[in-house]
Amino acid sequence: MEELQSFLENEGLTVSSDPMKGRCLIANKVFSPGDVIIREEPYACAPKRFTSTSDPVCQGCFKSSKSNLHKCSACQVVWYCGIECQRFDWKMHKIECQAISRLDNNWRNSVTPEIRLMIVPTTAIDNYKLVQKLVAHLSSISEEKLLLYTREAEIVKLMLQWPDINLSETIENFSKLSCNAHTITDSKMGPLGIGLYLVVSMINHSCSPNSVLVFEGREAVIRAVQHVQKGKYSCNQCGVARSKKDSAQFLRKLGSIMDKAAMEALSVHKKAEKLLMEACCSSSYSLMKMQNIVLQSFDEFLDLKFLVQEPQDYVKLGDMQKALEYCRLTMPTYQRTYTGLHPLLGLRYYTCGKLEWKNGNKEIAVEFLEKAVDILQYTHGTETQFMKELLVNSEKARIGGPCEF
Repeated sequence: MEELQSFLENEGLTVSSDPMKGRCLIANKVFSPGDVIIREEPYACAPKRFTSTSDPVCQGCFKSSKSNLHKCSACQVVWYCGIECQRFDWKMHKIECQAISRLDNNWRNSVTPEIRLMIVPTTAIDNYKLVQKLVAHLSSISEEKLLLYTREAEIVKLMLQWPDINLSETIENFSKLSCNAHTITDSKMGPLGIGLYLVVSMINHSCSPNSVLVFEGREAVIRAVQHVQKGKYSCNQCGVARSKKDSAQFLRKLGSIMDKAAMEALSVHKKAEKLLMEACCSSSYSLMKMQNIVLQSFDEFLDLKFLVQEPQDYVKLGDMQKALEYCRLTMPTYQRTYTGLHPLLGLRYYTCGKLEWKNGNKEIAVEFLEKAVDILQYTHGTETQFMKELLVNSEKARIGGPCEF
């Protein structure tokens, strides 16, 4: 812990304990918007599982590619883009490679990123005391989750072949992973894998954050998006690592709540309509009919929101016009939801700018791309490859060049 405190002091930070928030990061100096508060390599990380619908991800640099990636010849699970990345990652991969190689091919299909990420914390020594300090919230997890962690702990035991491995501790570590792991994303917030970041895990979440978490490869970068005064907490945007199963379950629950709310709203609306018809003149009734049209349009928007998640769905189908229409439709929602220097709002401006440019609307495209730059230069920095390309293309759009996205 003393080494951690010394490292953080050099970064202008300190660890504090709060009875309500637990461990927190406190600024020892002033950070301005765009300043890097801290960079951190993962204690352990694992790329997302390669499927027929997604590209593999290099374990070393976390770049996704359709070509130039090759499997580790021993375990046949991990991918690398070249010898340099393989050598860089060997210290971490050596342990899991031996463990995975013991399994037959049928069992290897069960090795999820979460299980792979657990193998290193179970066997590593460096910084493990910090892992032990992470919160697990075992008392609040569901029975279904507990059974899942038990099954995954058994797979870890099988992989390591340690008869005296502490299953209870491994199950607790899976719960800690669920509470503290971060989804590693690319510059456009597309998921690449998961990682455990011991310092970043101390940063509290807020709906009005003063910092933002982005990734450069597998390195976590916390940048200020507000002025962080000395003695203030560092807090970033709410967000956790969710599996597709968890996300689908969340959407089902949300859909059920919305259906119930819609039924109650309809009942109240009918009662109000009856009262208005009894008490109001014909012009008021006309206004009420207009209100119904607006409400119907809103219902159609909610249906669209659940049917289509991203304009990229239309882009994949080759329908750029539909993608643009969806982008325009959702823009007001993004502007209301993500205020200030939020990367998701900046990326939505970026997407809209690309689509407007692709559809020949260059003046509108320039406006959106400039708004994207105004936000993303603070959240992503100006030296990343993504931002360099955005700045170049924004200038090309401004001078009337052809779309090169």
